[in-house]
Amino acid sequence: MMLAKVHKNIEGKVILALCDKELIRKKFVEGDLQLDLTSDFYMGEEKSLDKIKKMINGVNVINAVGENSIKFLKELKLIDEDKIIKIAGVPHAEVVIVSED
Repeated sequence: MMLAKVHKNIEGKVILALCDKELIRKKFVEGDLQLDLTSDFYMGEEKSLDKIKKMINGVNVINAVGENSIKFLKELKLIDEDKIIKIAGVPHAEVVIVSED
């Protein structure tokens, strides 16, 4: 199951944080890289895949952590394998969605 949370930054950009539920409240470190999932940023609500698909329509950036979250974005063809990094074995990717309005 994935947790999803929507944020707006000061410029009005909408960011969707996706995180595999079992990773929340954990911290992963590998060398100089760190994934800190203890902050409020990733502490969203459990959402169905259909609901998350609908949420994606209105966002500018997706920040995803975990095998399930990354697999979901790959299935939607939003990320390529070479854009995924792993920190202490945990996959992470950021997707910037460019609108053509």
